[in-house]
Amino acid sequence: MDIASWAAVAGLLLLVTALGDSLLSRLPLSTSMLYLAVGVAISPLWLGLTRLSVVLDFKAVEHLAEVV
Repeated sequence: MDIASWAAVAGLLLLVTALGDSLLSRLPLSTSMLYLAVGVAISPLWLGLTRLSVVLDFKAVEHLAEVV
């Protein structure tokens, strides 16, 4: 995925979290659980949208770890 796709996914997730706050308060879900579900959905475990090799993409992994 390129940077525009990542920004779109992150923006959509933040928008859903902000607008769905009242819905999430009624469900036994937290925003962390929502983020985890989206992460699993785009990972190679389900949709396979992300392909990240720790050895080949060590700079990207380093920046990602700093952000997190």
